Amino acid sequence: MNALKTYLESIAHITPSDKEHTHRSALETLLNSLKDSINAKIQITHEPNNDKEDRGAPDFLITLDSLALGYIENKRVNDDLYKVAKSAQIQKYLELSPNIILTDYLRFLLIRTDEKSTNSLDSIRGGQNHPF
Repeated sequence: MNALKTYLESIAHITPSDKEHTHRSALETLLNSLKDSINAKIQITHEPNNDKEDRGAPDFLITLDSLALGYIENKRVNDDLYKVAKSAQIQKYLELSPNIILTDYLRFLLIRTDEKSTNSLDSIRGGQNHPF
């Protein structure tokens, strides 16, 4: 997959001291390349307007026909994504949408709120699922 190779090459020199915004353009390019490669009709908006009810502003908004499908929040490389997933910031974002992707540029975690409004997070580590 060319988009992934290009992305990995563009972040090859990423370090934990890099600010979370440092490689965001590479992430945005990857997201749009993946969207285009599957001919998805979704829109990806970088830094959407702040929520008027003070629930925050995730880094990316994913919409389809003006309907919010979810958000993407990126953090510094090697941030503890499981800890971030439990943070007040992410809980506020879950009020905006039941679908949040959290990334540190190298790992991507999908956080979802199910029909019973409980949070779940699944990721694969070493071939095993680890629930949130």
